[in-house]
Amino acid sequence: MGRRKKNSMAAGGGGFSLADLKRLFDEKAEQVESLQAQRAELQASLDAVDAAIAASMGEAPANRPVAKRGPGRPPSAKGPAVKAARTGRKGKRGPRGEGGLQNMIRNVLGASSEPMKLATIADKVLEAGYQTASTRFAVIVGQRLSEMDDVKKAGRGLYTLKG
Repeated sequence: MGRRKKNSMAAGGGGFSLADLKRLFDEKAEQVESLQAQRAELQASLDAVDAAIAASMGEAPANRPVAKRGPGRPPSAKGPAVKAARTGRKGKRGPRGEGGLQNMIRNVLGASSEPMKLATIADKVLEAGYQTASTRFAVIVGQRLSEMDDVKKAGRGLYTLKG
């Protein structure tokens, strides 16, 4: 292996003098001071723009600290056992042996020779024995109708089976 060269700075040859280093340090300090002053001017200008935007939107000035929001909804006072109990369905489901709501809708539409309105379909399904605890059963029937491929819209609010 070859010998390493000595550091020229440590040997005293070709390095900066103390006066040169002080001059470089002073130049950098002036440059930093100038940039900080420029930043302060820009920040003041930006604050004025923010205030103008807030005033035009009818908001409070932005220089007032904004209160931080909390972590969210507090945990239930009743504990996790109540939450687990609520995950099941509410009320009874429709009759199980006869195939469900979509089959009941098909039966009702098949028995009619003319297109039917959504409310009429919902009433006929309930008359046919479908049980529900829903207070807005017609909305559920409308959702099921939109999912069924064998049902077509015959007009605004009118449905019939594809023939």
